[in-house]
Amino acid sequence: MPGKSGTFKNAETCGNPWNGGCRSSSIALYIYYGGRLIPICMNCWREICRRNITWSSGIEV
Repeated sequence: MPGKSGTFKNAETCGNPWNGGCRSSSIALYIYYGGRLIPICMNCWREICRRNITWSSGIEV
């Protein structure tokens, strides 16, 4: 249900594990991190992409 500001009260917010202060609800994609799917907003994704992070599938073979 939209709130007074026209946004949804229960809208999902960014869960960037490297920026705990981001609460953007403009989710661009999800990453699998720490055993869970984490919503990431576009601004945080741009910052994550600039970092030298080694990604893995999280699947052990």
